[in-house]
Amino acid sequence: MSHLLTPVDNFFSIEVPDDGEAAVASAPGSPSSRVTLEEVVQALANRDEWIRRSLQGTLKGPPWLRIRESATNLEFGACTELVLGEDRLSGAAGTLALGTLPADVWRYVYAWNDGGALEYEISATAPEAGLVWKTGDTSKRYVGSFRTGIGGAVAPMHRVARETRQAFRVLTAGTDASWTELILDDTLASVDVIPPHASRALLRVSAVVQGRFRALGDTASEVDVIESHGPLLWTIDARRNGGGRPVIEYQAVGGGASVRVDVLGWEE
Repeated sequence: MSHLLTPVDNFFSIEVPDDGEAAVASAPGSPSSRVTLEEVVQALANRDEWIRRSLQGTLKGPPWLRIRESATNLEFGACTELVLGEDRLSGAAGTLALGTLPADVWRYVYAWNDGGALEYEISATAPEAGLVWKTGDTSKRYVGSFRTGIGGAVAPMHRVARETRQAFRVLTAGTDASWTELILDDTLASVDVIPPHASRALLRVSAVVQGRFRALGDTASEVDVIESHGPLLWTIDARRNGGGRPVIEYQAVGGGASVRVDVLGWEE
């Protein structure tokens, strides 16, 4: 005697014996075929492994990151769930010492599994292109990034989800009356103030008298800023468009005109 179970997907039905006979399954195909219980178990195991791998690096309730003015620690918020290996980890809010950092460099924050406990590290190694894992190490989950300045000091930074706020001035008083390229970098160290993996950047542009701004060579993106109207918050595509570096163009309009540009943050 036997009875039939009807699962979804791989098999039409599985014949489950009631009297000690071998279990078989009717699988799709022409002609229809029968497979053994071992093959059924193997298929289920394969699916379980596929699901496990697809969940790797899943980050729910991602921790916020913050560095305060003149702080020596990186603060991080609580993490609801992070899947690493066979473990589903969660962690409370806390702090991580910044240590001694070089000047004018990018640093990256990763979460990892320390014997079942969720821990964090600051690394000089950037994430891989998918922004999930540390390059060369799939045990370290990418969480965020920040940049150091003069003497290794870190400007205040706040990150929530994929948006980071960390401000840098890239132009104080540009007076060029014709369209002029401006690399979004630290004018002292010539280090980009938008990370290479950013997709969008938030700028604050202002002018004495009047100024115009646009993405490199893109007349459709042109914006006008008039002194009496105050600064303008301007979001741009941060993908590299100027020899591998983030570049915009500006123009000071009128006698005594000048423009100012601040990068306020980025989105990944």
